[in-house]
Amino acid sequence: MKTDETNLPKDPPSVDRRLAVGSVAGATAAHVKSSAERDSDTMESWRRSSPRERRRMPRDPVELHGFDLEKATPATRRVISSFSADLAEVYEALDKAEHQLERALEARRTNPFTGLMRADVFMTEIDHLEYLDRQEGEGVHSSIAVYSVPGLTDLKARRGRAAAERIAVRIGRILADAVAPSEPACRIGDTDFAVLLTALSGKPAEDRAHALARVLQKSLDDFPDRFAPHDRIAYGFAMLESGKSALETIDAADVALRTLDAEVKTSSRSATDVTL
Repeated sequence: MKTDETNLPKDPPSVDRRLAVGSVAGATAAHVKSSAERDSDTMESWRRSSPRERRRMPRDPVELHGFDLEKATPATRRVISSFSADLAEVYEALDKAEHQLERALEARRTNPFTGLMRADVFMTEIDHLEYLDRQEGEGVHSSIAVYSVPGLTDLKARRGRAAAERIAVRIGRILADAVAPSEPACRIGDTDFAVLLTALSGKPAEDRAHALARVLQKSLDDFPDRFAPHDRIAYGFAMLESGKSALETIDAADVALRTLDAEVKTSSRSATDVTL
């Protein structure tokens, strides 16, 4: 018998192919499964999924898979109860691991004694911020302020490295508390500190650098160990410029600091009056 369009049935019977499991399982079946079978398949598929996929899903397996607990069999209820307990333990372990990772990353970025950013991370932040400034376009520039505590050198000569280091750590802690979250700061060498003044240049940067210098100067005035005859804070700042590396920008700020320091000594006025 010839088969063509003329002898095919006009309305072929439809074939009902129902989904055996939800979309999360990613599988289909040609026969109708019971509610318990579908729940079991869904649970097994969830167990095979990756941890990353699991974390994107709601934590409640009942909410996740839309189980009808009123119609579920006792065996299904036991599976759900056990799975819920296991899931809670998994997420608790993941939360602990995430917190440990955050602490490890923070320890990698900051000095545990001062709370200031490590120098290598600080250099990376400078380069990244200079790139962001360029992306923002004209009118957006950041700066670096460098602070020097010459008295630390005198203290080291008079009372030893340990005494000078204790004072430097205290100054670092004070600076870490004084800067804003958007102002990374670090210690450079034995006597200098640097602060990245995000999105500040010109007069606003100078005002902010001045304010931080006053905080550091007050901390020195309150210390029982005096730094005389160089009991003061000196500072300078420079704007981030395209094409300049982090070290070149810090050098520019340091040059500004030394220039101001020389003017202070030449003028015979108080260093605090000029620099602060």
